[in-house]
Amino acid sequence: MTTVSHRCIADAGVPPYLAIGLLSASALAYEVLLTRLFSMIHWPGLVGMIISLALLGYGASGTFLSLLGDTLTRHFRLFFALNALLFGLLAWYAFQFAARVPLNPLDLAWNWRQLAYLLQVYLLLALPFFVVANALGLALRRYRSWVNRIYGSDLLGAGIGSAAVLLLLFLSAPSEALFIVAACGTMAGIVGVVESMGWRRRPLWWLLLPCLLALISWLARLELAVEPADYKDLSQSLTARGAAVLVQESHPLGVVTLLENRQVPMRHAPGLSLLSPVAPPGRAALFVDGDFSGALAAPDQQSDYLGYLSSALAYQLVAPARVLLVGAGDATGVEQALALGAEQIDLIEPHPRLLALQQAQLEHNSAFAGRVSFYPRTLRSHLRQPHARYDLIQLTVGEGLGDAGGLNSSQEEYRYTLESLRGCLERLTPNGVVTLTRGLNLPPKDGLKLVAAFNLALIRGWNTLTLVVSLEPLSGVQRQAVRRFSRERMFDLVYLSDLGPEEVNRLHRLARPFFHEGVRALLGKGGERFIDDYRFDIRVTTDDRPYFNHFLRLSRVGELLQQPAGSGLAHLDWGYVLLLIALLLALLSSLLLILLPLALLRRRLLAEPGWGRVVLFFSAIGIAFLFIEIAFIQRLQLFLGHPVYAVTAVLAGFLASAGVGSFASHWLAQRFGARVVLAAVVVTIALWVVQFLWLGPALLEGMGDLPLLARFVFSFLLILPLGLAMGMPFALGLQALGERQPALMPWAWGINGCASVVSALLAALLAVDLGFSGLMLLSAALYLLAWAGFPGAD
Repeated sequence: MTTVSHRCIADAGVPPYLAIGLLSASALAYEVLLTRLFSMIHWPGLVGMIISLALLGYGASGTFLSLLGDTLTRHFRLFFALNALLFGLLAWYAFQFAARVPLNPLDLAWNWRQLAYLLQVYLLLALPFFVVANALGLALRRYRSWVNRIYGSDLLGAGIGSAAVLLLLFLSAPSEALFIVAACGTMAGIVGVVESMGWRRRPLWWLLLPCLLALISWLARLELAVEPADYKDLSQSLTARGAAVLVQESHPLGVVTLLENRQVPMRHAPGLSLLSPVAPPGRAALFVDGDFSGALAAPDQQSDYLGYLSSALAYQLVAPARVLLVGAGDATGVEQALALGAEQIDLIEPHPRLLALQQAQLEHNSAFAGRVSFYPRTLRSHLRQPHARYDLIQLTVGEGLGDAGGLNSSQEEYRYTLESLRGCLERLTPNGVVTLTRGLNLPPKDGLKLVAAFNLALIRGWNTLTLVVSLEPLSGVQRQAVRRFSRERMFDLVYLSDLGPEEVNRLHRLARPFFHEGVRALLGKGGERFIDDYRFDIRVTTDDRPYFNHFLRLSRVGELLQQPAGSGLAHLDWGYVLLLIALLLALLSSLLLILLPLALLRRRLLAEPGWGRVVLFFSAIGIAFLFIEIAFIQRLQLFLGHPVYAVTAVLAGFLASAGVGSFASHWLAQRFGARVVLAAVVVTIALWVVQFLWLGPALLEGMGDLPLLARFVFSFLLILPLGLAMGMPFALGLQALGERQPALMPWAWGINGCASVVSALLAALLAVDLGFSGLMLLSAALYLLAWAGFPGAD
């Protein structure tokens, strides 16, 4: 294999640390930004896929450089700057092209071209990361004796970039943030040239700076179209005649859109009885990232219909003086509480702009003055506050009546976990109740998932299921109130403790009383067996497995596919299925772009002694790192309140601390020996994982009422020791190969990249079944396996 001459390396000088850090910061800012842009165009919950496509670019670059790296390294300044410039262009244009691909996951079962569209999006968005990795890989090859410091600069810059982009999203729209990130990446190329030549040789700087400014000015004239996909709620609503956007505001938690249509008014009244004397009023609709989130208040309209909503059942069981409403998207809950006698209402909503819009609308009417308090918090954060107890806690359904197509099946939902429901019950007065309404679906799925060992009543309308839970068993008077309410408003009884079979399935008739039978089976002696035998996954969700919208059992997919006319396809969780398909595409792409070229063009590498250790070590640490990272992103969503905050905190914390660990690894290896250091690292990771699983949930729960900035700092401190340890194995392994078997370094980079590409998606899938605890324990075991395969072992 051709190598760069020793003289070339000796004359290389000091690596361009500042340019490496700036380029890495731009790449990770772009990665975080993609999570927001994907939420706006398609759907949230694609963190694993975005991390995977980024790593695909890095892995493919390793293969590319193993083939052409020696030639490119001889012209390091030129190709470093060229790749940085290409990142600026591709970050802008690759996203533009990807946003125009007609990807529609709901059409996947009938239109197999969607697989090609998904692959097209995947590869397009991997291109910016490919050129960034080229620049970083060239630096590693050019300055081989500085591997740990270059790797550390890379990770430190990445950590800073992932944190800085959150601040950028507070100050600008995502499209503007994308332009700034692209410009910073381009600037890194010029900084790298100046650094490598020496800062005193400024003429080149003054020559390149006007070119950069001209490029930025030209890009600034372009408009980035970030429009929701055709299948999203906002796009569908805009097709109606008379639809007009009144307000559109950007925020890191989502773009809020207020849509009005006076020609075809939007009427939102989930659970409305068919016997309602009046129709619900027309309202302006609220959308977050193109998904329907509820309706704006209409305080001056007719309110007689509010007593005919299924959620009014709770007001028949208790006279609530103090009510807690969860979610500001649906103003119907506020209007209903005031109309039915509530004296004080607390409205909580984590999205500040959504809450502000409802607050401004409600405060226009004097009837609401002094009776409604607004809190920008999540449910769990609010339950930790020292507030008075509530007579009624209502989990609103402003976001809609279900998860259409199962696109949110792999997305965390902490409002409906067992811990959240128990927390609500603990905040009730002795006679208080918790109520929530969900959309009706057949066969029963989410309605059964909500049933646990609680005292409850269940009724259903023509398209909704309403559940009421109380601390104490319902009294005879309360049970009669449920019967009377259901009879007078034409709702079907589903469950009461003394409900007879002749009382169910009488009005909105089904072929069988499926819901009543399911609840009876769940609460009976054979409840666990019923859950195990049921066609769908209806296990109660917990904080460790908060996937409320996930129902798919892989072992029962064959039954669904065999149903006539493809009817079973409607019951697949397409968000989960899409992750499975993306995993297969990622595996195929990584094999074709990373491992296959190496295997074909550098077959003699397999004759090198110890290549099996290289495969074991670098694949194990690649998978384990991503498993822990994905588990933390998912677990910290509850603590920080939103996926964007969790992605930012985890990427910044792990990458910055791993960068410091990489810097320290070389010194520690020289002092104690690489294998001893690695053993200490693996033991530290394993002990930390076990300790976090034991103490972490209680610790995060206790710190959950801190201000957001304090929670970010606490998250970083929590990640710091683990990140320091996780940053060392890769640097130690690469350093050992560089000293003993440099011919295997391309394989090490490629194998680690391939494993990382697959593990980001695999982690998201495994977390649904194993939970976060299982994912972290598995990662600790992989680090132990990596220690056994360390390539520096004698």
